[in-house]
Amino acid sequence: MESRGVLPGVSTMVTVFVNKVGPYSNPQETYHYYSLPVCRPPKIVSKELTLGEVLSGDRMAYSLYDIAFDENIPDKELCQLSLQKKDVQALKTAIEEFYYFEFVVDDIPCRGFVGQVEETSIIPHNHNIYAFTHLHFDFHINNNQ
Repeated sequence: MESRGVLPGVSTMVTVFVNKVGPYSNPQETYHYYSLPVCRPPKIVSKELTLGEVLSGDRMAYSLYDIAFDENIPDKELCQLSLQKKDVQALKTAIEEFYYFEFVVDDIPCRGFVGQVEETSIIPHNHNIYAFTHLHFDFHINNNQ
């Protein structure tokens, strides 16, 4: 995609904040996104929150995502992560409890699931757990916004 240009004084970076994770069945039970074993910056920097964000349980922090406004960025590796047994168990538990994650982009919350559980009712019964290890961002623009 060819860049169309950005208004003078407008940031060319799209800031992606990680926010919270928690069970989909209980949205009041939330934890910081970085409480899961995921890619994280060496130093976690929290965003200053408004009173409304604090009251709604937000825990926003800057992410590792480096996204430029109005640029087509090909697949890019965020990090390589080696998980210990306890980390795998934490992810497994989060997936089995249908944890969602929330990112915030341009003050818009974006949610997705940490993984997926696949059950089969055919004998023998299978219980498969999949962690989502790839995220795809698809942003659309409106003129220079």
